[in-house]
Amino acid sequence: MRCYDYSAFDESISGERPFLEGFSRGVPDGSTVDADGYLWNCRFYGGCIVRVAPEGTVDRVIDFPVSNVTTCTFGGEDLRTLYVTTASGDSQGEELAGNLFAIETDTCGQPENRFCISHEAS
Repeated sequence: MRCYDYSAFDESISGERPFLEGFSRGVPDGSTVDADGYLWNCRFYGGCIVRVAPEGTVDRVIDFPVSNVTTCTFGGEDLRTLYVTTASGDSQGEELAGNLFAIETDTCGQPENRFCISHEAS
């Protein structure tokens, strides 16, 4: 995985560098970021989610009873429920593959970003 610096001033990215090196379980798939700035990355073929600190170190790993963990997001009234999707395609013998999981965490997610599309002609 790679990370970059982002400038809100001119919307540019720069400073490409490695992020989360040496974690060999599966391949990176969908992710979300919690209120503390930690990345929760689903690992396709890896059967887990890895929580990564802002400096790129592994904070924790959550194992799943399926191989293909696809994406996640925080929800619920207090944003402490992590909703996780999985794929069933090539998961023979995995009864729970393709299901949606909900995990109560001790971590709070971020509120969703809202935006408005202008209906005015340009």
